[in-house]
Amino acid sequence: MTSTLRSCLTFLALAGTVLLAGCMGPKDLAGLVVHIDGVRAFDDSNGQASVTVTARVHNETIRPIGIREMDLTLRLNGIPLGTHHSEKPLATQAMKSNTQDVTFVIENAADAARLKAALRTGALNYDLKTKLTVFSANNELRSNSTTTGSIEVNPYLLNLD
Repeated sequence: MTSTLRSCLTFLALAGTVLLAGCMGPKDLAGLVVHIDGVRAFDDSNGQASVTVTARVHNETIRPIGIREMDLTLRLNGIPLGTHHSEKPLATQAMKSNTQDVTFVIENAADAARLKAALRTGALNYDLKTKLTVFSANNELRSNSTTTGSIEVNPYLLNLD
């Protein structure tokens, strides 16, 4: 066997392995976009702070989708709130949206104080990284996205002392 033929066979074997491995993992699902609609609650009364936000999942596809798992990583005004994992199912109809309230526990006291001050200003910018998992016909599908935006906050409704 010549070295050129051996090189070609090696390349084809490696390329086939890479393609096969790619087909065996979770498939990507396009058409799901997540935004933050607003802040529902802020609590720092028990020595540990938490903030609850409303996440809106918009289904831009022409079929209904049931979401089995959500991982949301959120920053408000650059303050890291961490990642929230939810296994609470969420159904979205075709070309419609649905919401889910999500609570983040803020471990760092300085971050909690900065967030409380930011909430008093009445407006926040957010950066949201989302990983959604859908199971359909025994297939695991994933939707990964990053969104940014701004939300208005009514500090009087949050009872910020």
